[in-house]
Amino acid sequence: MAVYSAWNYPVSLALKPVANAICAGNSVIMKPSEISPHVSKVIAKLFDKYMDSEFFRCIEGGVDVAVELNK
Repeated sequence: MAVYSAWNYPVSLALKPVANAICAGNSVIMKPSEISPHVSKVIAKLFDKYMDSEFFRCIEGGVDVAVELNK
């Protein structure tokens, strides 16, 4: 499952859908908003540290990354 977070509430709008997807038994690719880069870096760092990278990834980047993830 891919989760794209919005910039206006970057933590809440990113982690709630990720938690729901994990609870449903899905693997997750999350792309935080590039408009809130500091929050994006923190979320990516926490994903790398605490989540199993085989099943859960946080990929930072701009619109070009989002387009590639949708392919």
